[in-house]
Parts: sequence; structure tokens; C-alpha cells
Amino acid sequence: MKVRRRGLALAPVRDLREVRGPATEEEIADFETDMLSGFVLARASAGLVDSTIRNDVNHLELIRDWFGRPVWEMQPVTPIPILAGCCAMRSRRHERAARPR
Repeated sequence: MKVRRRGLALAPVRDLREVRGPATEEEIADFETDMLSGFVLARASAGLVDSTIRNDVNHLELIRDWFGRPVWEMQPVTPIPILAGCCAMRSRRHERAARPR
């Protein structure tokens, strides 16, 4: 069905995205592997050395393991409790070490 007015035409369209069910664990793992591979390639093309890239990937994996879900589901405020807890523990260790015995 087309309606013409002043040179404009309207036509019904359908969504081009596939109707899909929720992703399986395997699909999520594959996607995460692809994302990490892209991250590594981007860092390497920026001229970073292998050890720096390896450390960055290790840190991302540690965060993912702590978070328990894919990294892309993390919100900007999610790491704040982690960092606050780490800083508080480090502060207490320094206080104990500085106390006279």
C-alpha cells in the first residue's frame, strides 16, 4: 500500500532483526571470546607490549569472575563497592602495621 503526497511515499516495513530466543551459555561464551579477541587486537594495534595486554586481559577476567556475569552487563557503579572494600582492607592493614608494638 503506497500513499503519495507531494512526492513522498509510505510503505509498510518489517523489522530486519531476527526473532531469537535468549542466548545460550555457549553463545555468550563465544561472544565474550570474540569481544576479548577484539580488545587484544585493538591494544596490540595501539602498540602496547604483550605483557601489558596479558595483564589487562587477566584483570578483565578477574572482574568477570567476581561479577559472575558477562562483563558488558556491568554498570559504571558496580565496581565501586569492590574498590571501597579493597581500599578499606588496605587501610586497616597499614594502620595495624604502623601501630607501635
